[in-house]
Amino acid sequence: VLCVFAHPAIRHKFHNSFEFTHRFAGWCSIIVFWVDLVLTSFRHPPCEMAIHSSFDKDLEKGSDKQVVVITEKNSYSSFSSISTSSTLVSLSKPELTKAEEPVPPKRQARIIRYLRHTGLNVYRRIFSIVFFANLAGLIGLLASGHSSILTHMPYAANAAAANFLVAILIRQDYIFNMIFRVCQLVPLSAPLRLRRILAKVYEHGGMHSGCAIAGTMWFILLTVLIVVNFETGRIIHTPLVPIFTVLLLVCFLVLCVFAHPAIRHKFHNSFEFTHRFAGWCSIIVFWVDLVL
Repeated sequence: VLCVFAHPAIRHKFHNSFEFTHRFAGWCSIIVFWVDLVLTSFRHPPCEMAIHSSFDKDLEKGSDKQVVVITEKNSYSSFSSISTSSTLVSLSKPELTKAEEPVPPKRQARIIRYLRHTGLNVYRRIFSIVFFANLAGLIGLLASGHSSILTHMPYAANAAAANFLVAILIRQDYIFNMIFRVCQLVPLSAPLRLRRILAKVYEHGGMHSGCAIAGTMWFILLTVLIVVNFETGRIIHTPLVPIFTVLLLVCFLVLCVFAHPAIRHKFHNSFEFTHRFAGWCSIIVFWVDLVL
């Protein structure tokens, strides 16, 4: 339909029909594409593999052997059967060391060790840096003395868009695979301190969650400014813009609530469901709001 109405002869003769189909058929294509993608992902789930090991003593030979059972399970939809296959591998048990080296003494105080490795681990440190940097920018914007809505709206929109961009890109397969490959280029002969710093790339989830929470914080400010602007009637004159903006904010808040560690661990399936479908709904609502 898009190609037919985009033909020069038809487009010049039926320009209004061309504009109508080019927009609505394009949006329908996006919706149908995501539905097809979801159905395809349900039909081809990943393969699960479980490894079970046990030690078996061979009394005749006087040696210990380890039996490793590798079980591969292909699970499809709830209407499909489950097939399993097992492989037995016999491995020799490694000889135990004669004397274990003593554990070195702990160098730091207990509270410092807790903050470094648990309370403020690498993930939380990255999250805190991103979040508090954005919080400082938000407080600075509100305390700048500019009372005009027209002054605050571009800053809030750009800050929210920048944070959401980083939050999405850092979880994109090609992006973080490229980051991992760059870090793997460092040879093993490099200093251990450098390799330890580069190994923190595995905690890139802190960047994802920090930018997502910060972007939602900026979007709350943007939503308030859009609603106030609609009430004054200075720029926005249609009620659809604040309605879709509030709806988009609700999608972001649902994503943030279900991504909280306590809720995510207790209701993991609900977290996976909302993180995908609320994310796709956010994309659709965003484009509708942008067109309006």
